[in-house]
Amino acid sequence: MPSDSLARIHAGQDFVRGITSGFLHVDSDGLDELIDDALGRLGDHLAVDRAYLFLVEDERLFNTHEWCASGVAPEIDRNQDVSMDLVAAWIEPLRRGDPVAIDDVLALPPSRAAERAHLVPQGIRSLLVVPMLSFGDLVGLVGFDAVRTERRFSRFEVGLLRSLADVITSAVVRRRSDAKAELAERRLAALTRYATDYILIVDDDDLIRFASGSWASIGRSPADLVDTPWRSHVHPDDVVEIERLVEPIPEEWVAEHVVRLPDFRVRTGDGGWRWLSGSISDVRHDGVVDGFVVNAHDVTDRRDVQDQLAHEALHDPLTGLGNRALLTEQLERACRRAGRDRTPVGIVFLDIDRFKLVNDGHGHAVGDEVLVEVGRRLAGVVRTDDVVARFGGDEFVVLLDGFADADEVGRLVARLERALDPPVDAAGNRYRVTASMGVVLAAGDELDPVAMLRDADTAMYRAKENGRGGVVVFDETLRTKVLRRLSLVHRLPQAIEENRIELAFQPIVDVVSGDVLGAEALARWFDVELGAVSPAEFIAISEETGHVVRMTEQVLDGAIAAASRWADHIRVAVNLSLSQLVAPPLLGLVESTLARHGVPAARLCIEVTESSLMHDPGDAARVLGRLRALGVHTALDDFGTGYSSLSLLRELPVDVLKIDRAFIRGVHHDERDRRLVDAVIGLARDFGMTALAEGVELPEQQRALVDAGCTLAQGYLFGRPVPVRDLEAMVAIRAADGQADQPRKPALRSQSAATTSASSSSMS
Repeated sequence: MPSDSLARIHAGQDFVRGITSGFLHVDSDGLDELIDDALGRLGDHLAVDRAYLFLVEDERLFNTHEWCASGVAPEIDRNQDVSMDLVAAWIEPLRRGDPVAIDDVLALPPSRAAERAHLVPQGIRSLLVVPMLSFGDLVGLVGFDAVRTERRFSRFEVGLLRSLADVITSAVVRRRSDAKAELAERRLAALTRYATDYILIVDDDDLIRFASGSWASIGRSPADLVDTPWRSHVHPDDVVEIERLVEPIPEEWVAEHVVRLPDFRVRTGDGGWRWLSGSISDVRHDGVVDGFVVNAHDVTDRRDVQDQLAHEALHDPLTGLGNRALLTEQLERACRRAGRDRTPVGIVFLDIDRFKLVNDGHGHAVGDEVLVEVGRRLAGVVRTDDVVARFGGDEFVVLLDGFADADEVGRLVARLERALDPPVDAAGNRYRVTASMGVVLAAGDELDPVAMLRDADTAMYRAKENGRGGVVVFDETLRTKVLRRLSLVHRLPQAIEENRIELAFQPIVDVVSGDVLGAEALARWFDVELGAVSPAEFIAISEETGHVVRMTEQVLDGAIAAASRWADHIRVAVNLSLSQLVAPPLLGLVESTLARHGVPAARLCIEVTESSLMHDPGDAARVLGRLRALGVHTALDDFGTGYSSLSLLRELPVDVLKIDRAFIRGVHHDERDRRLVDAVIGLARDFGMTALAEGVELPEQQRALVDAGCTLAQGYLFGRPVPVRDLEAMVAIRAADGQADQPRKPALRSQSAATTSASSSSMS
């Protein structure tokens, strides 16, 4: 994942966490104000026109909260009560937990005419709504409207809105539960004369002197309670807090003084526990009572709901593991403890390799089964105090709160890998699951949880780049690379804008005569702060940051401008990455650049590496065919390294087949390399292509290529990449030498190649 995209995701998550942090403990009176504030802040952050909340009651939708951007008219008063029939198309996906997005309200089909007729008068042009679900029931929905222009909401924006909806849902359900509990308590108070609470009278010796008959409802005989210490019936964890509240009661306080007790647990007749809430009154001066009166009622159901809501807020509903909020909370706690106790903290960040193929091929339900099984296996092999959390999607994080040494962490990582070895059975299919892992180990006084997660994520992506299914430990070397990459991301746009990406040209020659027939253009960038930057670095970054089209324009312009000054038999070629090749403006850009410099299309060769072609051969072949139709020559670079099939090669519109330097290295002394080169040259001849050998450095290699019948070659033997002026001087010198010795040979058809590439072999 690009570092700027990752930073944007982290920033969005931090923003939502900031506006929703108060929901977990907000009381009922403050909830509406908190919802209004959250809708406004998120709506303003994402630049939407309206943000709103509807609650479901009796198969109708009631608009309870609305925020509008400046200049946008509110709809809450005119749109207070909506029949669910008007939005029937929404209900099923919302109940499944899916968002509903309409990019263009006016484009709704006739079958949804009623829906369109309801939305258009509100000025809605696009909308996004996400469900509020609790235990499978649709509680309501939270949504965004676009009024001033159509808008396509991104997956990132859907995720932020869903996070807000989940937190609001928990708070709304909690308020409803509290309201029900409060109503029950009021009814209980009204029925006091008909039914009793759990009542005890305790003397100064802390012995129970009286127990009401209501204790029998939880299996406790009042007679068995009398003359026993009250502490023996209360959960040990709750005794200390009760004593702390009761201890300060002075003798002189009057009987009416009441101390509200915290919720506490009492043992039931079957050995279980029930939660009670109540008070204790000092009635020691009453001649009849002469003690402390405990009056309590059962709040077990309310506590269960609260515990369930707290659990849902901190746990992933699919796997049952901790979620990102719980992980963040535990990691912050571990970092504080590390500073206090000098204990190390570790993170293992796991991402399932190629999980998208499971979802795309067999559906999300099957993918969910795989995720549940993966989570179960990971949780089954960690230590007792370790935390396994589902970070999001197919990402899991293991928090190691203290460990003896790096070897102990290594053993844990090995267990995680082994846990994923057996195939996962889901919906009648078997899946081989591997994961790329990034590890961060840290100790110190001021550990940064956010930085640790970021570094672990970076290490995980480096593991993916290294071939997937591996482990990378984040260290200072990797941190240096990350910082360098961030610098490149920030400095590359300015370098492109100031046209500081330069070209060097390496000659391509007739392998027999040594005559220069073409030149390979190679992109070069020397930054004043970073030094020489590899094309493999800056071209990949230009693709990720969206600057690749502008860079392609500059490279094509520089290469073709240079060719316009050369003799007609010398051609130039540009090696493009796959993203450059299939970019929509390429064909028009090539045609206009050739015309602007007055260079015939036949003097340009566009190359694509075999390895990049394999990612999307269909689109690449279509573009190469269109370039060929313009008269531009085409070439397949690094042939033999990308595992292309012969049937695909037969269909490719390619004029030049470049033999990778790996095969040229031993062509003069290794029989296997010679046979491979012979085979490639024969293959090129059979398909009507010209063979070009790369990386020729020795005269012995040149002679071997001549014997094999190769036509073209390039390499340090014939010339290193040089500025265009030096190339032109070299061509002039060789031309003068050729005229003194013999007439120049005519250029062969398709005998040209030149490259500007993101591949390391083309950029060396």
